Amino acid sequence: MSRRRHTTSKKVDRLFEPVTDPNRYNETSEGNAAIHNNPENFQSRQTLWNECRNTCQNGGKCVESYKDSYSYTCSDLNSNCGGGLKCERGVCITTKSKTESKRESFFCLCEFGYTGFFCDERCTRDCGVHGSCKIIDQKTGTSECKCDSDFAGPYCTTKIVARNEDEILFHWYVTGVCVAIGSLLIGLMIISTYCIWKRRRLFV
Repeated sequence: MSRRRHTTSKKVDRLFEPVTDPNRYNETSEGNAAIHNNPENFQSRQTLWNECRNTCQNGGKCVESYKDSYSYTCSDLNSNCGGGLKCERGVCITTKSKTESKRESFFCLCEFGYTGFFCDERCTRDCGVHGSCKIIDQKTGTSECKCDSDFAGPYCTTKIVARNEDEILFHWYVTGVCVAIGSLLIGLMIISTYCIWKRRRLFV
């Protein structure tokens, strides 16, 4: 699943560039990490967040894990990103580019129930551990679940089983054999009918 990195194009004191490829950036620290995850079960994000929040101490915030989209972690990072920008309900992750530009960028890791560039959009639909809540109408607050590529359904609980290449080839092989046998039988029926007709004609 691709990570949801909330970037911004607003001008600040530092030179920022969008976070597009995580491999181009150095590792970042998430503070006193206490990860709670369960990717195999359809456990709700609300439950995972509550478990994580109960372990947070000394003012730490429980937010989505930077390295694992199926988990939450206690972070003692600051919510201020500099330049007057702030993650309203989350913490600010600052990264340095590995390219020659050496630019810095940032994104917000949000608490459960919040989304948006600055974690300022309330989105409470629980999409489980295989999806994320997305606001589709700001006026009414209507939301929907944006599922991982291999999950579907209104709450991202339906596993999409992709058939492997061998299974597909076997399917076409069986189909081809059935078509060949069917064509052979039809051909034999036509030949038999013709032979019977010709034989009767000789004795007439």
